[in-house]
Amino acid sequence: MLRVQASTFDTRAIICAVAEKSRAGEEVIGFVIQRKEWDKMQDFSRTHTYPPIAAVGVMHICSAFKFVRCDINYMSNRDSAADYEVVVVGGGPAGLQAALYTTRLGHDTALVDRGGGRAAMMLDTHNVIGVTEDTSGNEFLATATEQVESYGGDVIRDLITEVEQTDDGQFYLEGNANAFRADRVVLGVGFSDEHPDPPVPRTGKGLHYCLHCDAYMFVDRPVYVMGAGEAAAHVAMIMLNFTDDVDVLLRGDEPEWSDETDEQLRAHPIDIVEADIDGMNKSDNGWLESFEFEDGSVRQYRGGFAMYGSNYNTALFETLGCELSDDGTVIVDESMETTVEGVYAVGDITDGHNQIPVAMGKGAQAGIDIHYQLREFPRDLETIRTEGAVADTDVPAVSNRLREAAASFEEAQAPPIDTPSPTTDAEAEAIEPTSDDWSPLIPISSRLSVFFMTDWTQSQYHRKQSRRTFLFACAN
Repeated sequence: MLRVQASTFDTRAIICAVAEKSRAGEEVIGFVIQRKEWDKMQDFSRTHTYPPIAAVGVMHICSAFKFVRCDINYMSNRDSAADYEVVVVGGGPAGLQAALYTTRLGHDTALVDRGGGRAAMMLDTHNVIGVTEDTSGNEFLATATEQVESYGGDVIRDLITEVEQTDDGQFYLEGNANAFRADRVVLGVGFSDEHPDPPVPRTGKGLHYCLHCDAYMFVDRPVYVMGAGEAAAHVAMIMLNFTDDVDVLLRGDEPEWSDETDEQLRAHPIDIVEADIDGMNKSDNGWLESFEFEDGSVRQYRGGFAMYGSNYNTALFETLGCELSDDGTVIVDESMETTVEGVYAVGDITDGHNQIPVAMGKGAQAGIDIHYQLREFPRDLETIRTEGAVADTDVPAVSNRLREAAASFEEAQAPPIDTPSPTTDAEAEAIEPTSDDWSPLIPISSRLSVFFMTDWTQSQYHRKQSRRTFLFACAN
């Protein structure tokens, strides 16, 4: 099997080299090109007798590159789907925590993340013990991603657009760039806040959505709450626990809260501003200073909260047949499993407080429950009685790739683990890996040369060798 990895130097020459190699009987899997080369390569593949090129989307290694497969055998994405025990969709705190648990508990795990999300918008991180306030959301997520990868999990940048449960009980997931098969699926896809119309300050610098996260920063400061519904009225009253200067900004809308809420709200020292916002003033550091209203008034605020509701990302759940609650969240049990067996929902897509520590707890709960369901041992008595005792060759159950990742950690290196000694000459020969086979450098053009490398890998545990062939491109 030939895997091709190349830069964009002389794309047409690379296609030719790949095609010639494929004619020799190798199956070509793919290569890497920049986005701007895509149209050029598509035109070339349509007008030449080389294998047709099919785009599969954005690679997780860098959003500036695409992974492209030469579809020699016209294989579908389903045929080439990557197999995992667990696929986690969503790279927020809940999804990352679930992936961390399933990976560290010995299950091959892929986390598929489209990027962005509510956590990524945070300028600072609050209410997470052990994480300093000056840690941004992106820094927090990047550290978590590195942790998952360091333990052997795969983190892939893609947007999952299709999911279904197959006849064998597994799940097939397809994105813009990749396809997956999994025994268990964790969906931590969250929701999107409804944003107010401009003019408004930047999120995190006067515009906020999380009361429990950010109320503390408004102690003794003037605060607004935007919205005309029940949530806006109640958040405004709650903010009186932190400051004595709270306004509800209707922005020209009629109140939608109940008569009881209206009576309750007006019994608190809160101003209800009916006029819409006409302008905004900010300080040099970008923080909100004041709003100008259509009635000519100017009101100073340190910041406030927009309460216009949420749009839950439930499309994948609905495709799988998971039940939703009346408020749009996904119904789960105490283990975070949905009404469809094998499908888990974690984070803000489920009922409860939308907080990072809460989301992480939900992710951990799902990860542990999945481990209980997927772990090989202890083997139950019924299986032992029908199939016999557990053989030495059956353990450990953890995959080789996770074992290799675990071996890199310091705690796994002391005391040292001796490599098993071969008991026969044949086993000794199998343990000794064959040298890698490097082809001569092949000039393609004045700017580009390619070379092939046959890589022999072997496992000291299973004493098996596998052969892989790669094509590399380099600038002259």
